[in-house]
Amino acid sequence: AAFSVPAVAIPFYNLMAHGDPVAQKIAAVLAFFLVFLLASAERGHRARKGEFSIQIERERLSAALTAEKEKFKDLAAELDARVQTRTGQLTELNEKLQAEVFERGEAERAARSQKARFTAAFENAPVGMIIAYQATGEIVKANSAVCELLGYKTAELAKMRLVSLLCPSEREHGTTDLFASDSSAERRFIHRRGHVIWGRTSIGAMSGDEFTDGYVVIQIQDLTELKSAHDKLSSRDGAFGAAFESTPTPTAILDACGRITNSNPRMRT
Repeated sequence: AAFSVPAVAIPFYNLMAHGDPVAQKIAAVLAFFLVFLLASAERGHRARKGEFSIQIERERLSAALTAEKEKFKDLAAELDARVQTRTGQLTELNEKLQAEVFERGEAERAARSQKARFTAAFENAPVGMIIAYQATGEIVKANSAVCELLGYKTAELAKMRLVSLLCPSEREHGTTDLFASDSSAERRFIHRRGHVIWGRTSIGAMSGDEFTDGYVVIQIQDLTELKSAHDKLSSRDGAFGAAFESTPTPTAILDACGRITNSNPRMRT
C-alpha cells in the first residue's frame, strides 16, 4: 500500500486533469487497480499475520511440549526413585516380617514343647500335683497321684476348692498363706473316706504367658506314714521310749527336713 498509492495517485490525477472520456476511463481503471492492490495487500498482510501468529503459537506449543517433556522426565525419574526406595523399604519390611514369623514360630514350637513336657511331668509325677487359681484356690486340674492320695476322681477335684480338702482346724488357723508363691508347709487333709492325711504342700506360681498367669502349682507330698512312724518313735511309753531316754549314746530324732524333733538327756547334755 505504501508504494502503490503514490505510484497510481499521480497518473490518476494527471488523467483526471485532461478531462476527456478516454483519460477518465483510464483513470477509473487505475482507481480499480489501486483498490485491487490495496485489497491484495490487505489480504497478504492478514495472511502473513496469520502465518506469523501460527508460527509463534507453534513455537510456543513446541516450547510448552518441551517443558512438559522435561517435567515428565523429572516426574518419571522421581517416581522411579520413589519406587526404588519403596521397593527397598518393602524388601526390608518383608525380611523383618519373615524373621519375626520365624521367631514367633520357634517360640510357639518351644512353648508347645515346654507345655507338652510339663503336661507329661504333671500327669506322671509320683507326687500329688494340683493346678489352681491363686486368687480363689479353685482347682483347675489334678494329677492321678493326688487323686489316689485323697480318694477323689479328677472330675470331682476340678469342681472343688483346695481349702475344702483341709481339716477344719487347718481352715480356722489361717489359710492366708496357703496360696502364697514359693511357700511350703505341713498340712492335714481329709480323705474322701474321712480319715486324716498329712501332706507337705509346696506352692509355685505359673508364669510365662497370658494363659498361665494367675495360676499356682501345688505339690502335696504324703507324710502320713512318716508322721505315724515319728509318733511311734517319739512315744515315751514303750520300750523304745525307755531305751531312748536311758541310752548313754547321744541320740536325736529328725524329721524329713532334718530338724531335731526330740533328743535324749545325753544328747541335750
